[in-house]
Amino acid sequence: MSTPIKKDVEEFIKRISNKQKWPKIDTFLIVSLMRIAGKAYDAGTVDGRVSAVIIYHQIVEEFLVHLLKLSNLYIQAKIWPSRLDLEISNKLMFGQILKEHKRSIKFNGKDVLLLKCERFNTTRIEYVHRLLKFKSDEERVTRSAEINNDYYEIIDLYLEGRKDIEDRLNDLSHHIDWNEIEKNI
Repeated sequence: MSTPIKKDVEEFIKRISNKQKWPKIDTFLIVSLMRIAGKAYDAGTVDGRVSAVIIYHQIVEEFLVHLLKLSNLYIQAKIWPSRLDLEISNKLMFGQILKEHKRSIKFNGKDVLLLKCERFNTTRIEYVHRLLKFKSDEERVTRSAEINNDYYEIIDLYLEGRKDIEDRLNDLSHHIDWNEIEKNI
């Protein structure tokens, strides 16, 4: 019979040693939303640009949470057998997610990613709150370009950071004898 601790350890070992059990994002949904946002943005209309900005925000937030989850798994694996409760609240706002990242591990492109995300968030908030204050629809459309540019740079930085953390997790999972650990529980 397995004790609760042994079961917990077995579950963690299965999770860290199997890439399929690492934190994921719903790639199909993200790609679908990216297409919708891209078409909306490319339409060049006010409603298209506003829609794109809203979707961009949700995608960037999802990317940041995913990187946090991967980082937390790496931390947990690195400090094993010690444990930390690294749960991420579903109620965190964008700025709070950025703060969590500042307290987490370094990864390739992290500093630039966080700067871009801070700028993206500030520009997005300013854009949305000024919608009624812009002098023309043309200005509303033009001002969304900065958000669009930051969004695409953030995607590249997310992919770079994700690859770095996943490579580290992969290295870690291959350099630890999980069977030996499981035997000694």
